[in-house]
Amino acid sequence: MDKDSYLKGFEDCLDLILIELRKAKNLEDVKLRIEVIYTELKENKYEAIRKMLNLG
Repeated sequence: MDKDSYLKGFEDCLDLILIELRKAKNLEDVKLRIEVIYTELKENKYEAIRKMLNLG
């Protein structure tokens, strides 16, 4: 992975976190939202994450 790809991936990650922060009702809610995303990513559930980001 080259530097530009890595930086783009990191930027995308932060974008997703900011989206979830805006949606969250409180700190516990955002923690749960991020844990769900992390778990889905680890379980290769990319389609659910694409929907969260409105990518398809």
